[in-house]
Amino acid sequence: MDNVNQILIEKYVEGTLTAQEKAAFEQRLTKDTELAKEFAEMQDFMLAMQVFGRDALKSELKAVAEAEALPSDLFAEPTEKKTAKSDAKVRSISLRKMAGIAAVILAILVPTVLLLNNQNTSPEELYTRYFEVYPNMVAPIVRGNTTQKPLEQAMEAYEAGNYGLAIQKLQNIVVSEDKKEGAQFYLAMAHLANGDAKVAIGKFQKLQTQTLTNYQEQTQWYLAMAYLASKDIKNCKQQLQKLSSQKGFYQKKAKELLAKL
Repeated sequence: MDNVNQILIEKYVEGTLTAQEKAAFEQRLTKDTELAKEFAEMQDFMLAMQVFGRDALKSELKAVAEAEALPSDLFAEPTEKKTAKSDAKVRSISLRKMAGIAAVILAILVPTVLLLNNQNTSPEELYTRYFEVYPNMVAPIVRGNTTQKPLEQAMEAYEAGNYGLAIQKLQNIVVSEDKKEGAQFYLAMAHLANGDAKVAIGKFQKLQTQTLTNYQEQTQWYLAMAYLASKDIKNCKQQLQKLSSQKGFYQKKAKELLAKL
């Protein structure tokens, strides 16, 4: 695992990236297959941590490691005497090996665990757990700017959580050709975030009839979310199955959610 990518992935998982950095990372995941693969490995490891707990997973990893020729310092705690360069190298090797082993453990055990733990999870609970408002990437806001364009005004309301106002401003907005797709996507997002799932479904469906360049995967995922909010499980599953078959940012989430529906 590339150490720069690893640090970026860890910051994303820890939630320490800014909204702009997070959105840029998610966009890159849809195009960079190597980064997407590394992110999937880290997700396997993090999921294993959640399912088994730190100590239990460490025991499982050690048991597997004993049967393989793995580095002797795989489970060693980092020391202060190590240089930043050497520590980064060991850390990269350890996490890569651990992520690989964790993926094997998950493939064998997690389906059963998920089945036992999520039999009674309602669509409302799943929606609350998986829905997250997509950050503003179409018109970054410059604070203190008194000459905002209409799209910037709409997205400022969106960022503030004032989705009703954002909808009003986005409905009849006139934007340049390169911003049209984004304006339509965020109008649908604003409706979904505002609790208007049925309206959002229509907006996302309309978007899917177009040739999307920047918001294709996002549209699929949030259409699935809108179906879930409307308790339309059949259509929600269809969207998730499409995402599960694609090697993109939402593949892992789609598979997880499918297993719980």
